[in-house]
Amino acid sequence: MKNLGAVFLILALAGCVTTKYNWGPYEEGLYEYYKAPESSEEFILEMEAHVAKIKEKGGKPAPGLLAEIGTLYLERNDIKSAIKYYEYERDTWPESRPLMESLIKNLTGDA
Repeated sequence: MKNLGAVFLILALAGCVTTKYNWGPYEEGLYEYYKAPESSEEFILEMEAHVAKIKEKGGKPAPGLLAEIGTLYLERNDIKSAIKYYEYERDTWPESRPLMESLIKNLTGDA
């Protein structure tokens, strides 16, 4: 019975462990972007620089971050860049594959 209690304690503590991702300037930049949509170019450049730093260090950008950059490009009607970031998200986070492939197909007309 003691061992069973220890197992439950270990499982409970393991469930509390979270992985922290570096979102960089995302939250603050998104707030500024919503207040002043004309600042989208600056926001995109900040996010791209953040992703480049993470990649340079061998890390992975936070899940959804690459797709968010793609969506910012899509809002600017830059389909080629949007697809590039949707593909990057798809390849970095396999969990996002179905959604990213659907978005890419819609943008390329392969749907």
